[in-house]
Amino acid sequence: MAKFDKSKMYKPARRLSTLMGVLPFCDCIFIQRFVTKFRFYKSKHRYLKTTKFRIGLDVADIKCGVCDGDAVCFSDKNIKDFQKIGSVSCRLYRGDTTKVLPLVVYFHGGGFVYGNFNTADGGLRDMCHSIGCHILVIKYPLAPKYKFDTAIKACAYILQNLEINNILQNLEKDKIEYNGIILMGDSAGCSILLNVLHNCATHNLLTEQNKIVGQILLYPMVEMVYSDSGEKYPSIDQYSKGCMLTKKSLVKMTKLYLTPDISRYDMRANPIYLEHTSVPPTLIFACGYDPLRDQATQLYEKLKDIDDTSKIHIVQYDDITHGYFASFKKYIDSTIDEVLKFFYSI
Repeated sequence: MAKFDKSKMYKPARRLSTLMGVLPFCDCIFIQRFVTKFRFYKSKHRYLKTTKFRIGLDVADIKCGVCDGDAVCFSDKNIKDFQKIGSVSCRLYRGDTTKVLPLVVYFHGGGFVYGNFNTADGGLRDMCHSIGCHILVIKYPLAPKYKFDTAIKACAYILQNLEINNILQNLEKDKIEYNGIILMGDSAGCSILLNVLHNCATHNLLTEQNKIVGQILLYPMVEMVYSDSGEKYPSIDQYSKGCMLTKKSLVKMTKLYLTPDISRYDMRANPIYLEHTSVPPTLIFACGYDPLRDQATQLYEKLKDIDDTSKIHIVQYDDITHGYFASFKKYIDSTIDEVLKFFYSI
């Protein structure tokens, strides 16, 4: 396939993309893990109050492999994994205590194999300050140490047992007020998000305060990428190189995340195929120069067919690349403006 024209790409993104293109081992997962230890974009709100804590994964009373109406069905493997993990780190960004807004629960990106609290720290700090909402970031267990679907079940378990004010009280921190939860994620975090949403909606076990009132997906990865995935999603081949995220790295992530016994068509690994009877108000962001662009637009079309189209919105930035929420202030500010409108429309 012919090389695409970079001339219309946002200049800072073009420079960074060109730099990464000449680095040795630019597709190496190790390099990407190393890069995400640092903040690309440092928010001026670095003194915004945050609280770190751990939420225990106590699944001793859940029967292995039997759902029995429970929201999550745990296998022997999951039980063993959770016993190894013990607890999951979380960071709470403290918003405006004079406002009662939905709590944002955020799932970071990183292809299931890297990413941490720093991945979108600058954007989340700006968002917390500008909108006034509280934001909870879950640092879920990563592959290849913890394969599919440990991260999904850990996040679902946390959401179903979320009692933030009890945790804050134990930490001698002030309580927070919120009405409902908005799920938000970027890239591979959106795959976990959609699984958590489907799980909670199917079993309806969330408390009234923790009910899901909306979802925000930034350049979502909703189907695993293989060497021939470009046949269904042409953008994967069109932007296979030169846009920071490459097709080669996406295929590597798939191999590191999935086990050999997982079907290529497993709905949890590919949540675009999950069947929803209804979806909450949804805001999707897509990038013009992104191998995953077509996944974002196809997810939008599918969700529109399920529910009232007035609830499903997509924003496409034609001249930017995947991962902008961690890097470029211009688009971080624009995204926060769109999210603010979304908050007040639900």
